[in-house]
Amino acid sequence: MASKSEDFITCKLCGNTDPLSKEFKCSKCGAKNWGHELPPKSKSGCLWEIIGGIIIIAGTLIYNEIKDYRNTHWSQSRIESTFSKYIVLVYHEFAYELKFDKPEDGSLYFIRTVDGGFAQWQSGMQPNSVTGCGFVTNSDGFCITTKNLTYPWPNDLDMIKLRREVQIFRNPPFNIKSGGHYKLFTIKLGYYPNGTKINDPNSFVPCKVFGLWEKELGGLTPLSSISSFKGITEFNKTIEYHSDLNKGDKIYSLGYPLQINPSENLSTIITQSKIDSLHKFNEKHDELYYPVTSLYTLEGAPVFDSKGRVIGFNTFDKNGNIKLIWNGYIRNEKE
Repeated sequence: MASKSEDFITCKLCGNTDPLSKEFKCSKCGAKNWGHELPPKSKSGCLWEIIGGIIIIAGTLIYNEIKDYRNTHWSQSRIESTFSKYIVLVYHEFAYELKFDKPEDGSLYFIRTVDGGFAQWQSGMQPNSVTGCGFVTNSDGFCITTKNLTYPWPNDLDMIKLRREVQIFRNPPFNIKSGGHYKLFTIKLGYYPNGTKINDPNSFVPCKVFGLWEKELGGLTPLSSISSFKGITEFNKTIEYHSDLNKGDKIYSLGYPLQINPSENLSTIITQSKIDSLHKFNEKHDELYYPVTSLYTLEGAPVFDSKGRVIGFNTFDKNGNIKLIWNGYIRNEKE
């Protein structure tokens, strides 16, 4: 048996004496526990270790079950509290430009009138504008919204009306005979972050259109760096095709109400609905319709399912019916 003083112990292998330490090994030869055998564990100690192991395993299983349940059963309040900071109010002010082929003919600008027609945009006339929601995906402020907001282009019938109005300028006294092409003339484009006032010019974040994607989605990129989304978690969930969506499934639209008080801070609302009908668009896309009466958010509001996934964005079809649209995936700004 090794000699042992109050605070020292002698190594059984090399005879070196060391002060007791937490390392539990000889400083000279490195022998663990200074070469001494540990006393055997009692049966009761082993039993408590087994019980402790069972408790840990059971606790882990219960935790994983709770975690899995939370991941697949998002409540309405949880969706709103998690994603409200990602919602912005998109504003786009614009006119339609006809740029003639001959430089001397210049350009003409038109706006849509209240009766559904078109008129030449002149000094003192308000330009056209659209307002809706966007979904910020990273701390740089990159925003996903719908094509109706990023590129509000007239439909085929409206283009006929616009060309009719243009025809006036091809006759006396204007006599413009050269051809030309139409383009969207953006005057003001950007968004207001959640919690700001739209009557505060300092709240507005000017943007440019990043791109337009199939199924009528588009992206906006701020023209300069902003601090509004510093620290925001990168939204790395892929917005993709979900084959497990079915008619009758609960869905949640998170955005801004149809009526907004410009002097109050922007505050989101969330509404619950169910998939009313599901039309197969192609092997990667569905068009999901849901009741208009249950929808109170603006165009471009993201729509979530009960698993917390963004499954699309509110928009209107050519008949004015509200539906949900999405595409196979949303490309990151850097792609």
